[in-house]
Amino acid sequence: MHGDSLLHYGLQPFSAASPFHIEAFALLRVVQVAVSLRLNSCTFYTDSRQLALSIQNRTSLHHADWRAYNEIVQLATILAHNRHYRCIFIHREENTQAHQLATLARQSCFQYVGYTYPLFPA
Repeated sequence: MHGDSLLHYGLQPFSAASPFHIEAFALLRVVQVAVSLRLNSCTFYTDSRQLALSIQNRTSLHHADWRAYNEIVQLATILAHNRHYRCIFIHREENTQAHQLATLARQSCFQYVGYTYPLFPA
């Protein structure tokens, strides 16, 4: 967020196979943006305990949605190579900024096919 405007940074179309998959993809894109901006230190918050644990501990990957496997491996690799990057679980009630961004995204730039698979317009 920059002021009250959402910065669109290389958004590409993407369809997800599950809500967990879209959560992993969204986090991966944010981490990639931080890397491309050469940010030295970042803490990424997610309200998905399963996603945070999967990234922090690759042994828990078998508990994760296999459709998000590639995103989780990429996230774990990027975070492992950036000592000052970390991903932390935070309860949904404490994650008001993410909730506001998700609401804005749902209202302005997401299209839904069916009822569970969001698509991101280019």
